Amino acid sequence: MFELVKNPEFWKAITGLAWPLVALIAIFKAKPIVETLLGRQNMTFKVGSLELTVKEAAQVIGKDVSDLQNRVADIELSRASHSSEVVTKQNKNRSQNKISKILWVDDFPTNNAFLIEKFIENKIDVVLSISTEDAMKKLANEIYEIVITDLGRIENGVDNPLAGMDFIKLMKSRKIATPILVFASRRGLEYKEKLLSFGATDVTSSAVEVIKFVEKYTK
Repeated sequence: MFELVKNPEFWKAITGLAWPLVALIAIFKAKPIVETLLGRQNMTFKVGSLELTVKEAAQVIGKDVSDLQNRVADIELSRASHSSEVVTKQNKNRSQNKISKILWVDDFPTNNAFLIEKFIENKIDVVLSISTEDAMKKLANEIYEIVITDLGRIENGVDNPLAGMDFIKLMKSRKIATPILVFASRRGLEYKEKLLSFGATDVTSSAVEVIKFVEKYTK
């Protein structure tokens, strides 16, 4: 790992991934601080417009740090092709100065607070929804480049473990062609083939893959 960081080619390769890597490295550095606060688990703080408890933040950080560690090797292996593609896209974004819009459907949006905040900082408008009904209303009134949904949700007081799948079916029945990413736990990956068959564009449990998906579909 140390040799990889010393390699100048590594830093050239991740130019296009600079902001997500900086974000995740910052999370990594913050992890020990958050852990020392776990004795005060009821203490809350804000990340953008979302309020998290210390315990919630530690859980999110732990997952993202693990994810980052697992993906470092992938970054090196794909550096040549991926770097040039992303740099070109980001240069185009800057020249157009356009704000992209994402609809993110999750009944616990605090689980995604760090990702949401980084997207907003990079001129991506993230519109939150906590239910299928509300999300469909938003889709009827606005155009979104991407829809991100969880798999299981509590809606109208009922725990529906496949709410995201039902949401995708409803979108497709209304001829909504927006790319859909299912961002769920590892349980969601068990339903990947079925979700894809119903119209999901991709299914992941990885925060890094969410970043890549957003980079791919935002213009």
